[in-house]
Amino acid sequence: RSLDSNFWYLSIIVLITSFMTLFYIWKLIEKIYFLETNKSGSPSIMAHQGVGILILTTLTLYLGIDTTFTVGISESISNSILSGDLK
Repeated sequence: RSLDSNFWYLSIIVLITSFMTLFYIWKLIEKIYFLETNKSGSPSIMAHQGVGILILTTLTLYLGIDTTFTVGISESISNSILSGDLK
């Protein structure tokens, strides 16, 4: 039903983030249970990992402080549901 509405792109975003979560959890389980531990000290962080962490941290802080984007989408969807446009 969500593909028939004006908010079909949210279904795609939820699907992509669900797969990202599944991939992350698998990598976590793999690190915990299947890889040998490195006794040499703290793990090194590669440059691309640092960039990814910086981008995600920045987005988390921005979307946590400026909530107009997420609140606007939520308000639009709830108004559509309450008015009967979205079923």
